[in-house]
Amino acid sequence: MLNKGIENVLQFRLSRKLLVNLELFDRIASSDEIRDVVTRYSWIKPTIKNYDLIESALKEHNANKILDIGCGSGYWTYQLNKMGFDAEGIKTDMFSAKDGVDSINLCDKCRYGDFYEMSDSELCRYDTFYVSWPPYQLPLATDVFKKFLSLDNIKNYVFIGELGGCTGDTELYDLIMDSQFINDNNLKVKEYFELESFSGIHDYLIIVQKKES
Repeated sequence: MLNKGIENVLQFRLSRKLLVNLELFDRIASSDEIRDVVTRYSWIKPTIKNYDLIESALKEHNANKILDIGCGSGYWTYQLNKMGFDAEGIKTDMFSAKDGVDSINLCDKCRYGDFYEMSDSELCRYDTFYVSWPPYQLPLATDVFKKFLSLDNIKNYVFIGELGGCTGDTELYDLIMDSQFINDNNLKVKEYFELESFSGIHDYLIIVQKKES
């Protein structure tokens, strides 16, 4: 058995190869047998189909400068930049685990920080908030959504995860699915087809966008 240090080095080198070879990651990710390895770097199943869907959806909504909140390893922050977006990631300290996915850094545009301590002027540098697999039963995704509502510069709120499953909290789903709330706040919601996921997981891509006045 490899000691922990050697194992971490090998995993990091593997992850770098996967970052530049999405086709390789696509083949590996198709196997549930190595699910734990894949999800160490990317909670979303990193297939070409998912990559293409996320890219086309964000371009359809004119996303440009993206803040990936709770970015984990930074895998998707890296991919968002490869797609042509100007994406930065923040590893939110209050949800970080020393030896967990946030201890890995695959993108030099990711940093440790606390979303709750970011000023409005800092946040207004972006036009899109991106939240993927937010912590279960914790308010991060909902709080990001409320901040999106309060800042005119932020045009898009992107959510990826299970609806009512193991991501986020119920308040977020209640707000997004409340048609009266959506209309009153001059929003539009587009729910994309279910993403390719591991067995027992049902990931959706949802984009909430502010209507032009």
